[in-house]
Amino acid sequence: MKFVTLDIQGFTIADEFVAKELGIYTGTKTAHFIFKPPQEYSALSTRDKKSVSYLERHHHGLRYSDGYVNYEEINSILTKYLTDVNIVYVKGCQKYNFIVGRFNEIGGTFPLVLNVELSDCNPPVPNLERKIPICMSHTGRGHKSVVYRIV
Repeated sequence: MKFVTLDIQGFTIADEFVAKELGIYTGTKTAHFIFKPPQEYSALSTRDKKSVSYLERHHHGLRYSDGYVNYEEINSILTKYLTDVNIVYVKGCQKYNFIVGRFNEIGGTFPLVLNVELSDCNPPVPNLERKIPICMSHTGRGHKSVVYRIV
């Protein structure tokens, strides 16, 4: 049975989760993506700008304006890395809903997505070895890449 653990960090823009960073870990290999913003910062509402600023400074340390992958490529990335997988482990309802929503948008056959925060997560998450380098894209002390957080 092939599985991956997946983590996402992002922002909530106009009440919708927007992925900024995606990490996928197979137990031996990692894939890591930082997405360009889907819209310019200047186009955000005042409320969304405040939320972005807070998350940049206090939560994940990712700058809204950073990124090297076009946001529109997220569905093709998920298709490429997850179509031959049986189980995708995520942590949290927001991440679960985002991934399941993307799978529904793409269509076709995708793996079972399990939220590890639920106590009845079955099958349980296997123990994985932590040998992940520090990510240089995160600002401030204590902010960690999703690649580190998924293992």
